[in-house]
Amino acid sequence: MMRIISLILLSLTYCFGRQSSPTDSARVHLNPGWNLSSVPLRPADPRVSQLFSPSHVTAFAYAGDYLNAESLSVGNGYWLKPDSGTTQTIPGSFVIDDTVPVTAGWNMIGSISQTIPASAVQSIPPGIVSSRFFGYNSSGYFVSDSIQSGSGYWVRVSSDGYLILSSMGDLPLCSPTQGTHTGDATFYSFADGGGNCLFDPTPNDLMVGAMNQTDYAGSAICGACLSVSGPNADIFIRIVDRCPECQPGDIDLSPLAFSKIADTALGRVKISWHLVTCNISGPIIYHFMDASSQWWTAVQIRNYRYPIMSVEYLTSGGTFANVNRMSYNYFVEPNGMGPGPYTFRVTDMFGHVLVDTGIVLNVGGNVPGHGQFPLCDSR
Repeated sequence: MMRIISLILLSLTYCFGRQSSPTDSARVHLNPGWNLSSVPLRPADPRVSQLFSPSHVTAFAYAGDYLNAESLSVGNGYWLKPDSGTTQTIPGSFVIDDTVPVTAGWNMIGSISQTIPASAVQSIPPGIVSSRFFGYNSSGYFVSDSIQSGSGYWVRVSSDGYLILSSMGDLPLCSPTQGTHTGDATFYSFADGGGNCLFDPTPNDLMVGAMNQTDYAGSAICGACLSVSGPNADIFIRIVDRCPECQPGDIDLSPLAFSKIADTALGRVKISWHLVTCNISGPIIYHFMDASSQWWTAVQIRNYRYPIMSVEYLTSGGTFANVNRMSYNYFVEPNGMGPGPYTFRVTDMFGHVLVDTGIVLNVGGNVPGHGQFPLCDSR
């Protein structure tokens, strides 16, 4: 699993030059006169006086009226007027996605660190964008088909909400079969489909296994579907448990699964295995632990094609907060997420992103999402 995660990080590096860090930088050019602009990264020092030093730049934001801006933040659009044309290299951290709060009417928004199509901008709630995106240059306003990194735009929305700017859709084509592991297979008699991953028992589907401590990766492998090759056959299993004493590459199988690859009298055999797409239908499912409340919230993702990499929820401040993953396969916010309904942003191991709104707090129960992760290339 750690090798698979490394492939994800390499993919992100390929797409964006390198991972986000305080040593990233971007060049911003301002023409003489007024510029409708934005900062294309999270600046190390957001003060206007420092961003464009030694040039002097006048900056205005818009929130129903024009306001003098002393600092610039990613996601917002600004009118910037330098005392003369200038090009500055701004240090900071690259931003590959951002959630921008908007209010009913006209809004001035910014960009992220990579240019994206205007058609890729999503909204919460869906369908609130009621105009095209308008940029500005020396010739005046123009309709823009893209959100250019470093530029600002006017856009009208029909109600308060959020716009989601993301370049995650530009990740390279994923392949779930990359990365083959080798080890030993054993079996455990009490396999019932439940286990350390805290899924419900599945008495009608006991083609399951417990992953070794290393590849369990703190529960990141929970729910993954694997193709396992043994002496007698190739089988498909689902990971539902952890095997603390198993060595890297090893899997402790259910008796049923083990019997299909070898005689159970052997007890231990050599195997190889790799990740495959789970054959599921319908949207992902949010399951809330029975101890959850608005003051301590634990949510588990179920019914997905590929392992989950991260879960975030939209805070009252309008930003997505990452939720820590526990070794028992729940994402827990110890201070609570509030009473709900919630907006979640869920990312799988290949960087595919699902955003679900209106997820109610159903203590001890399931709440279906609105979509499923796309299929990867199976070649």
